[in-house]
Amino acid sequence: MSIFDSVIFVVVVGEELGWRGFALPSLLQKRSALAASLILGVLWSAWHLPTFLVPGTPQYGKSIIAFVLMTTVYSVLLCWIYLHTASSVLIATMAHGAMNLFQGSFLGGVDPAMHYWLLAGVYGVAALVIVLVFGPSLSRRPLVAARSGSRAQAM
Repeated sequence: MSIFDSVIFVVVVGEELGWRGFALPSLLQKRSALAASLILGVLWSAWHLPTFLVPGTPQYGKSIIAFVLMTTVYSVLLCWIYLHTASSVLIATMAHGAMNLFQGSFLGGVDPAMHYWLLAGVYGVAALVIVLVFGPSLSRRPLVAARSGSRAQAM
């Protein structure tokens, strides 16, 4: 494992602890899963925006609009995974890592200017199917507050 791979691993784990481990349960307390994941996706995009200004980062020179779209629909997918794995941050983290691996491994030959547009389309179709099948709750079961009152989960 290279130093770059180690850094990416730590970043993904840290991101998911914050986004799916802390922010998503808080957002789910008063919002539908779809609304919570869309809000989280926009916030997650904003978190990455400085990297679009730093030469040498993977985002530098790419479309910010495409990245915001990609990250927002990516958030819907990770929310759906989170809800269907008994609120498992570990599984959401593994899914995030797998999706990043897909992006790096299979899109190497894609024109960098089109990278995020392609991903926004692929993830967008998957998110649209989930929303059409499961509705705004992203689940066939209603969301209820957990007994501790600190998170919401699918029953």
